[in-house]
Amino acid sequence: MNQAFENFLKLCHQEIFEKQKILTDTYKINEYRTYSFSQQEKKLVLKSETSEMAFDVICIGSWKKDDSSFVWAWANENISEEMREESKTLQGLAETTGFNVFKEGGFECEEAVAKDLAFMAIHQLEAKGIYRIEIDDSYVFLALMKVSESNIDRTEAGTSKKESSLDWSLDELYDSFEGNAYQDDLKKLDTLIKELVQVADEITKDHENEKEKLERYINLSETMSLTFEKLGVYAELIVSVNSKDELANKYADIIDQKQSELAEPETKISKWISEIKDLETIIDSSARLQEFKFFFKEIVKNSKYLLSEKEEVIIAKMKNTGSTAWVNYKNLLISTHKVELEQEGVKEELPLTVVLNMAYDKDREVRKKAYEAEIESYKKIEEGIVAALNGIKGEVLTVSKLRGYKSPLDMTLKDSRMQKKTLDAMLEAMKESMPIFRKYLRRKAEMLGYSNGLPFYEMYAPVIEKEMKYTYEEGKAFVEKQFRSFDNELGDYARKAMDNNWIDVLPKEGKVGGAFCCAVHSIGESRVLLNYGDNFGDTITMAHELGHGYHGECLKNESILNTNYPMPLAETASTFCETIVKKAAIKEGTKEEAFAILETEISDATQVIVDIYSRYLFETAVFEQREESPITVEQAKNFMIEAQKEAYGDGLDPEYLHPYMWTWKSHYYYADANFYNFPYAFGLLFAKGLYAQYLKDTETFPGKYKQLLAVTGKMDIEDVTKTIGIDVSNPEFWRDSLKIIEEDIEEFMKLSYEI
Repeated sequence: MNQAFENFLKLCHQEIFEKQKILTDTYKINEYRTYSFSQQEKKLVLKSETSEMAFDVICIGSWKKDDSSFVWAWANENISEEMREESKTLQGLAETTGFNVFKEGGFECEEAVAKDLAFMAIHQLEAKGIYRIEIDDSYVFLALMKVSESNIDRTEAGTSKKESSLDWSLDELYDSFEGNAYQDDLKKLDTLIKELVQVADEITKDHENEKEKLERYINLSETMSLTFEKLGVYAELIVSVNSKDELANKYADIIDQKQSELAEPETKISKWISEIKDLETIIDSSARLQEFKFFFKEIVKNSKYLLSEKEEVIIAKMKNTGSTAWVNYKNLLISTHKVELEQEGVKEELPLTVVLNMAYDKDREVRKKAYEAEIESYKKIEEGIVAALNGIKGEVLTVSKLRGYKSPLDMTLKDSRMQKKTLDAMLEAMKESMPIFRKYLRRKAEMLGYSNGLPFYEMYAPVIEKEMKYTYEEGKAFVEKQFRSFDNELGDYARKAMDNNWIDVLPKEGKVGGAFCCAVHSIGESRVLLNYGDNFGDTITMAHELGHGYHGECLKNESILNTNYPMPLAETASTFCETIVKKAAIKEGTKEEAFAILETEISDATQVIVDIYSRYLFETAVFEQREESPITVEQAKNFMIEAQKEAYGDGLDPEYLHPYMWTWKSHYYYADANFYNFPYAFGLLFAKGLYAQYLKDTETFPGKYKQLLAVTGKMDIEDVTKTIGIDVSNPEFWRDSLKIIEEDIEEFMKLSYEI
């Protein structure tokens, strides 16, 4: 056996260990005691007394016990023709390994060899894991490809709930990249791009028939935006759950390249629009154009930051091999990053997302070991990550200067349609509030037995032995119930997302960390990515992301050109939904549960106010340093530590901070959305203010709230908030919102001595 094959076999064994651990820990497959297997449906159904879990499967092969013989599924006449055909892909292992055994139909071997063959098959198929069933005197090895779950109430015979998958469905977009639908839309996009180039040349020749030209441009822009979104989102969503998908990465790059082709014609048209002397009069004379009054206003405002057509083309094209390539590289490093962790005397390599979830574990030693292993693991990828940070931030500085912005922050504020006065008012109030958050952190440290502030790895530690576990099914039910307590339309939206497989639920190898929601305006739906770990915090994250989705739902009837809302308002609906769920959970729980939930809410608020402030400080320092020279790993770590010290003060133990928080937080790597930190604070505090208004007017507020969300894509921030009677440029508004959190902290302090 050659060394290359030994290494390959070792890799396959390691992958099986990780995949089976996820199947056991997250999917709980060991709790299902019986099963049924259907060749016709190509499905394995695992059963317990109360529930079922179904997997789409590919049959690998079988090993017969009495004569120690192995037969590949593709060569087994007892296997259905369709399953045999699917299994033929395993013959490709002959080329991978150099062994013809993968092309031989059957042969004698020991059971251990049969397992090795099955493990290699799982690698080849990129399956979720393996399951062995026994038929007569043979072991049949099945590759678990796709999981779906249905809970059955066995007290009512014949009654079952609709099966819903734990993986999201993208069939509503396209069936595949090679399918006619995707390829036809790709051709359509090429036609639209050519048409835009032609339109740009024709309408910018003079200023005659301006109304007709503007209407022509709007109609083309709408169609093109919908087509671009649908094609691009499909590729991006696939990559987000499988960063190694070569085809998805290929098409994501193709769409990026095509996007860059818009730079020259769009620049030419934007400059032409900004030169129209009586634009407002023309818009008012056309029912079609009136809908896009704000859209045109933004074009005129931003036109002064445009470069020449050729310069815009150069920047757009270089982004593909610049910031976009760096983001893809960083995402690949993080999504494939493994952390070596010793558990119960056994060393194993786990995906980063699995280790990050251990921060919520009830065992202190598990939390500490996970933190230490995580910190140590970054040494393997820190140079690559900091290179990505340098590349992206360097590009941002260059582009912002070329365009004439004062700084990246100035560019972000203008892109956010937010005044500096508003940001300063919010930051002023946040800085004033730091002592009350530090008071909470010190009290939590005391409750956990620490005297020098809270160690970073205890940030999410439970403060009482009240296990707040929510399975995904329980979390769904809880979120929907609380959403309905606010408004049935919100509850209906959540149920629609849950029932129609809009959510990708569980962590898995190759999947990006964290969570996000992607509104897909072209089909009037959203897709939500979670890394659900059965903690109450995961339920809150689900509510948060569904809040984003509901924002998209409220914009569904708007033109796609009027759905581009600014960053600070992006977190409003999500945080408002969090608040609904948390407040209800506190009200419904026992005293101990209420205390645990209250602590979770304050912990989350600490992240959004204190940690976000530290991120704002960190990113400010990064840009200042990057303007002088590239940032080193040590500088990035020091910037992070100093930012955490300034924000958290004596609330955290200075010996246990987190110097690598910049590595996996995706927000630092958005070339087109810098300082994506303060929007979270804006979202939380604005949502708190909105929630206070809701409590005063529960009858009519839900309608006003929906109207507010519906105009977020066609107003400046200050004008949006005025629609509901709020002046966000006044520090007093932010102070009043922070007082709501302060009251929660005081209640926490009181209960902490009573529990």
